[in-house]
Amino acid sequence: MITRIYFIRHAEARSNVDRDFTGDAALTENGILQAELTAGCFKHKKIDGLYTSKILRARQTADAISKVAAVEPVIIEFIKERKVSYASPDQWANIESFDDLMLRLAETKRFLENLPDGRFVFVSHAIFMRALAAYLMFGEQITEDMLTAMNKTLLVDHTGVSKLSHSKENGRWHIESWNDLGHLS
Repeated sequence: MITRIYFIRHAEARSNVDRDFTGDAALTENGILQAELTAGCFKHKKIDGLYTSKILRARQTADAISKVAAVEPVIIEFIKERKVSYASPDQWANIESFDDLMLRLAETKRFLENLPDGRFVFVSHAIFMRALAAYLMFGEQITEDMLTAMNKTLLVDHTGVSKLSHSKENGRWHIESWNDLGHLS
């Protein structure tokens, strides 16, 4: 009666190194290695589903996991990164409104809660993963200020693995681990 969700931030992409977020950049050589090492986490675990954002860096990370876990990745639109506009490499502004993000988080939560018991991997993006964790823990009590604070304090490194579980019996979510990077050692 437990669904386990592994949320993984995509591996390092050229855009992360260059701090140029205007395109859909491929993984760097380091990112390819990160993705392969992350895939090793699932070599001896049965994965019941693999989902990815449509963004190239996430798809490439999911493809590496797919080869080891023998499950095809499925692209789902609603786990993409929050739409932002970059005024400079260190300054960005939200394009996706808070209300639109909340609707997308609610859609994601419904999707996750309707998964059967099992293990599922989702390859996504840092800002979205932080927002989703906050939404799963606090629901509609979350505020935009809380999300901004989480974006500044809650780390999500490239290929950080965060393991969450959902109990269908009591409807509760549990964060079992966050941003685990042991596979990169």
